Amino acid sequence: MGSVRERYDQWEQASKQYAIETQLEQRMATELKRWEHDLENPHMQPPFMHAIAENESNKQMMNPLKVLTSGVERKGTVPFYSSGKWRFAQRVAWWDEYNDATPVVVGHYWRRVNKIDRATVGKGDEDLFETTHPYSWHGKRGNVFCVDFSAGGRWTERKAGTTVGHDFKLAALRWPEKTLQFDDGHTLATTDFRAR
Repeated sequence: MGSVRERYDQWEQASKQYAIETQLEQRMATELKRWEHDLENPHMQPPFMHAIAENESNKQMMNPLKVLTSGVERKGTVPFYSSGKWRFAQRVAWWDEYNDATPVVVGHYWRRVNKIDRATVGKGDEDLFETTHPYSWHGKRGNVFCVDFSAGGRWTERKAGTTVGHDFKLAALRWPEKTLQFDDGHTLATTDFRAR
């Protein structure tokens, strides 16, 4: 059976092996050779690199643990700078296709209580919650809820000397009440739950 770490490593190795067998690794090397700059340089936007995009997507989607913890990704169309490097695969709002009646609670997607400039926290990818109210259930059936209110961005508040937890919050969902319990003790009702 093995440990979770062993399974994770097996899935990672499978994606590497796939890249070798399909010549994807060679195509990535060719793309990188043509681009003279580092993909970690935020000031030098690279052209869209199709092989790297395919590899990023494969590494995510071939590893069930990555899908479970950080979501569905697909090959993008334009490069974007996020979390310290240029990326070519984008997160997908999978909940817009989720058609099961079972409610799902997720994290990791950087929802916000207050509007922020996402670039200040290294986020250059599409904002999957731009048109969704912060306390609203979302998705095709209105039965998915993201409880991550950009908690990972708290370092910017600490760095700026502002109140920690103002823009970046940690929350849990109380069930069956469907209320949010924030780590500062604040409780709020969620809205628009529609599981049918």
